Amino acid sequence: MKGPDISNHKSNDKNYYKKLIKELKIPQREVCSFSGISLRTLAYYLSGHHTVPYAWQFLIESMVEVANRERN
Repeated sequence: MKGPDISNHKSNDKNYYKKLIKELKIPQREVCSFSGISLRTLAYYLSGHHTVPYAWQFLIESMVEVANRERN
């Protein structure tokens, strides 16, 4: 697993975040529960209305990486 790199921050790329959530293959409610945000906040992130903090992006990317490793 690679470490955090703020230069990879995609703060308002809603399509990138939608793709990550889809790759997790778990309900959005569970994504919120695991990452400590509300469904409303997730909706704002996925609509591009709020800037996504890099820490949250890195967490979700890490979750996707682990999920993909466990599936293979």
